[in-house]
Amino acid sequence: MEVKNIVILSTQRSGTTMVCDDFAGTGVLGLPTEYYHDLLSQQTEGLNKELVNSYLEKGKSPNGVRSVKIMANQLQKINKLYKDIGGNKYTRIFGSSKPHDYLYEQYKKALFVRVIRKDKIAQAVSLIFSQKTNVYHLFDGESKMNALIGKSTQNLDIRNVEFNYNAREIDDY
Repeated sequence: MEVKNIVILSTQRSGTTMVCDDFAGTGVLGLPTEYYHDLLSQQTEGLNKELVNSYLEKGKSPNGVRSVKIMANQLQKINKLYKDIGGNKYTRIFGSSKPHDYLYEQYKKALFVRVIRKDKIAQAVSLIFSQKTNVYHLFDGESKMNALIGKSTQNLDIRNVEFNYNAREIDDY
């Protein structure tokens, strides 16, 4: 089977940025990042198939493989995006439809890679830390900063920020 599209699907703080870096580093698995993040922040009236496809083309490696990272909390919004720009609705057997039908039509032949973080408590703490500091990526090197979606910093002192966690916050995730 020849793969032309790869979708990396996960929840926040699960390690997908590292997985995307690894994919991009191969030179043949596309250049995945959260391309839909920018698209979803734009006015729907200005969006069309050509604009959406131009964003997604950025994820293509020289061999033609295109990859994208999608967060689980974006699925319904992305589905609506495709509906709004005139996507084809996929109807399942027996006529039932699901909230992700339009998105499925876009990626029905894609290879899906699901990234799961085993330590759910560490994932929750990481998400709370990111929300409280408003920093989601920490790295060395200026070139990486331009490729990331979301708030990022090179200030390694951010690791020394202190605040209290409470069990309710962690349990909510």
